[in-house]
Amino acid sequence: MFGSQQQNSAGNQDVLRRIEVPMEACEPAVAGPLHVDAGGTVATGFMVFDDDDRLLELNSALFETGDVSRGALNGSGVCDVIRLLLPDLKSFAGEPVSQTRFLEREIARRWALADGSPIEVETQSGRWKLFTTHPRPGGGRAFISVDITQFKKAQLQLQQNEELFRCITESHPLPVWMADADSGEILYESASASQMLGHSQTADNVCSIADHVVAADDLDEIKVLLVEQDGFLRDHEVRLRRQDGSDLWVSATVRAGMFHGREVLIAGVLDLTERKQKQAELEQARALLRDAI
Repeated sequence: MFGSQQQNSAGNQDVLRRIEVPMEACEPAVAGPLHVDAGGTVATGFMVFDDDDRLLELNSALFETGDVSRGALNGSGVCDVIRLLLPDLKSFAGEPVSQTRFLEREIARRWALADGSPIEVETQSGRWKLFTTHPRPGGGRAFISVDITQFKKAQLQLQQNEELFRCITESHPLPVWMADADSGEILYESASASQMLGHSQTADNVCSIADHVVAADDLDEIKVLLVEQDGFLRDHEVRLRRQDGSDLWVSATVRAGMFHGREVLIAGVLDLTERKQKQAELEQARALLRDAI
């Protein structure tokens, strides 16, 4: 329902749009010497390789340990540098990292892709980095690593909250909806809610809660009552319409809230149709009794 993979990809692209790394910062003044800076506070790391895939320059933000030796890396190939990076890595592109030559070659292959697609990397220390590949004007490639730990933690927390919300609502015996407070667009609908209204959860068309409320004034009344009752309305009777055109009565408990920056209404309902029918039959029987007397 929430499309976590699409959100993840969109989030990475948003991070990249906010990052401005001038290529001059990744271009060594001369092709020979290697520079490993002493500082460890730079959030953006980089490696620069020539057109023979030999290392020209890098900075320490790329590494966790900070004990990279100048002699060990000067003129090293891509796989040699990756081999030194692997102990710092916990996962690469969502997969656990193991110290194997196959993984070294796979990482090198991914970094060599021309599209420069961002790759998420988790380090052993719990930090997250986003790696991208950029061709150099004079030949060779630059690898840029940006620390996205705070963004990733917020993303994971949001994902956990959504999974918890889904677990609660999907296992709840009563139907649950979440709708945009202004437009009425249904943002979430539990399986029992879909069954109650008689339509599929996977329908492509965008549904509005207004499509299923018989009296349009009922929605306006609910919004007014929510304002008067501090955003919480309990046991409000509403008549809904199923997909097949039949009506049903429900008792709705509604709370106003926020979801992804949107004002929403979260409603759980109890089907009163059978009770209403019995009440009508009882009133009809009483009326007949009065007429007979």
